[in-house]
Parts: sequence; C-alpha cells; structure tokens
Amino acid sequence: MPCDRVVADSLRLTQSIIRALLARMGGPATGWRNMRPVRFQELATSLAKAAPSAGSVATLQEAGDKRHPFGLAATIEGKAVRIQFLAQSADGDKYSLPEVPVEGDPITPEAVAGLKGTPEERWLAGLLAGSGSREIEGVETWSAHEGRAPGVTVRFHSKAKVFARVL
Repeated sequence: MPCDRVVADSLRLTQSIIRALLARMGGPATGWRNMRPVRFQELATSLAKAAPSAGSVATLQEAGDKRHPFGLAATIEGKAVRIQFLAQSADGDKYSLPEVPVEGDPITPEAVAGLKGTPEERWLAGLLAGSGSREIEGVETWSAHEGRAPGVTVRFHSKAKVFARVL
C-alpha cells in the first residue's frame, strides 16, 4: 500500500536524522541518557532474588498490583515489603529514543553502611550499593529526615533519579 510505504520512508528518514544529530553531538554517549524504570526494576528484582535476606521476589505487576506500574514485592526476613519505583528523567532524555547508559565510579557498600532509615530502606540501599553498578552515583534514605515517609532516592551519573517509595 502507498500509505504504508510513506510511513516506512518517514520513519527511516527520522531515524537517519536522529543518528546524524547524535553523531554531531559526539556520539550517543553525549546524547540522551537515563536509567529508565523498566531497566531499574530489572536490576532491583535480580539483586533481590540473589539476596540471601529475601524470600519470594516479584515485580509489583507480577504480584498482582495493577495500580503501580513499576516496583518490587519481596519477603525480607519474613516480612512482606512492597516498593514502588518512580523515575525522574535526566534533562533532555527522550523515552522514544534508545537508552544510552552513563557510567562513573560505582557507589560502594561502605557509602551506605551508616545510613539511617527503616530496615526496608537500608536493605534496598545496601542491595544497590553492593551491586557494583557503574550507573548508580548515590542513594539517600527518606525517613532519615524527620517527618518523611520511608523510601530511597537513587541518583545516577546521568543525573536521572529513581524514587523508591516503600508502600
């Protein structure tokens, strides 16, 4: 069909323009970048499944939660825990384009050893710090600040953030 061909040609042209712009900017590494919610959920879920302190582990969706699109449901030392993931994009990030990870020095377990917060917050912060992920710049627990609900802010070298809210 002629219409399908026009759409396909337009898509190819758009992709060519995007590739040219990225090349002009010095390549994809200086283009749009972010640790996106889907990949963060995959990281957190795989880390939780490997953690000896966690029993059953699933995404919130797999656990039947239709209200929160991203998150983790786990049993941690016998206690059921649900954590929702919300993302803040890095400036200029476009989810319609391929993700390009930005790496730097990884956060270390020592960096979170003295963190104050709830057991769930410290557990998640410890998992992320022990992962060796070169995309994670730092973590901060919310309840360490008076009057705040439990959760963890995960900062990435891309300047994106994930807010992990304990439900």
